[in-house]
Amino acid sequence: MKSSYQIALLFFFSIGLFSCQEEENFSPNALNGVYEYREFEDSLNLWVVTTYDFRPNGRYDYSITLREEPEGKDLGYRRFLSADYQWDGQTLAYQPENGYGIPSDSDALYVPRSQLESLDYIIFDYFRELKAELNFGDGTMTYLEIYPDWWSFRDEPRTFIKISK
Repeated sequence: MKSSYQIALLFFFSIGLFSCQEEENFSPNALNGVYEYREFEDSLNLWVVTTYDFRPNGRYDYSITLREEPEGKDLGYRRFLSADYQWDGQTLAYQPENGYGIPSDSDALYVPRSQLESLDYIIFDYFRELKAELNFGDGTMTYLEIYPDWWSFRDEPRTFIKISK
């Protein structure tokens, strides 16, 4: 009887041992890296590049820049902000502290980042926690903004390319 009890115990222990999966890393370190979404704007004959730079300390930078080539040098900025974030393995939650961008009525297409912070440019102030669903592939991140139910606007998912760790 004792040996059948030990065999049953060994069997259940083996199931538990083999069914354990490697624990997923939901820490900010798992997002660490720079991701870009590049889109050619025909009317400008320029590439509009949206960049997320996730740092392992739970902060990130978000920017929109313009380029002549998809992987070329940034000509200048249209928008920039920094924020803290939390990530649970699928949902990114963040509350931007403030952001800077070129006003819609401006003739400037882009400016140096330092000029975004001048008084001549608009400051974005966010009134709610923002959320996005993130899915990762081989060197990519698909980003889908999650809006409150009462918000009528919806985005399409965008696939970003990871360009560095």
